[in-house]
Amino acid sequence: MSFRRDYSKVICLRMNGTDNSPGLSGPLAPSIRRPLSPASGWALTLLSWLIPGAGFMAVRQTARGLALFALIETPFILGVLMYGSVPLPAWTPGDLGFNIVNSLTFLTQMGNGLLSGVWLAGNVANIPFFRGDEPQALADLASFYIMVSGALNYFSVCSFHDRLVAPRPKEGA
Repeated sequence: MSFRRDYSKVICLRMNGTDNSPGLSGPLAPSIRRPLSPASGWALTLLSWLIPGAGFMAVRQTARGLALFALIETPFILGVLMYGSVPLPAWTPGDLGFNIVNSLTFLTQMGNGLLSGVWLAGNVANIPFFRGDEPQALADLASFYIMVSGALNYFSVCSFHDRLVAPRPKEGA
């Protein structure tokens, strides 16, 4: 029993960065950093929303940032290749296209940041490449992929904020 208790204490010390013995290492190991200042933290949070993973790359967590970028942008690109789009919903009550599902879908798709903004601007400007193609068999699935990409970026931005901008104090500290 005492060995197990001591062993878990060593693991906790290693993960908290208070033990000098070799612990977890590598590009995805937990990094021990001070919280960012509010101004730079919010600026990097906004950057993380615009370009997925950019906030992590800015604080030198390059592997995590690149992995997030690849995992978040892949569904977006697949959705675009399957003729998906980011359409502007109807915001006027009484309009045939006005409903809560369309509004929430739009907000979730815009979670991807810069690429969603570019796609929305192209769709509003009626540029054929950006419009998508509703008659295509995969158009609904493609829009769903774009929506998943936006939701993933939302969770990534929340993770960045919780880890580096406003970390919670450790229990018992």
